Amino acid sequence: MNINSKDFSFRKGESKDISQLETCRINSIKNCKIYSQKQINIWINSKPNWEELIPNTIVSIKEDFILGFIVSSDKFLDYLYVESKYQRHGLGDKLVSLVEAPNMKCDCNPYSEKILIKRGWKFLSENIKEKSGERFNNKWYLFE
Repeated sequence: MNINSKDFSFRKGESKDISQLETCRINSIKNCKIYSQKQINIWINSKPNWEELIPNTIVSIKEDFILGFIVSSDKFLDYLYVESKYQRHGLGDKLVSLVEAPNMKCDCNPYSEKILIKRGWKFLSENIKEKSGERFNNKWYLFE
């Protein structure tokens, strides 16, 4: 079941959104059931440089509440997060559709991977990462 698009809108991110963006990111990470608590804590503590990312951020909002967001450049889809109660309703898919462009790459986790596969992105390679002694099984994908 998809969310009714009349319930939300999209706009460019703004500096005033940073607190809500960080809350959305943390809530989304906490909902990743495939990760251990230690992995979740490492990921949460890897805080992005929001001032640098804001110009490349698109947010989905409903009544001034950020439901999800995506950060991208011409070459990379960098971040995709959706508030846990809005996950699995098509919002992530819609956010990706707003930014994907030929030859764009994404280093994604198993959650984002599902959206990319559905949208026709092609698997490139494994991208195993180690942080603070923990292993993260990411993958590179390409949109052709």
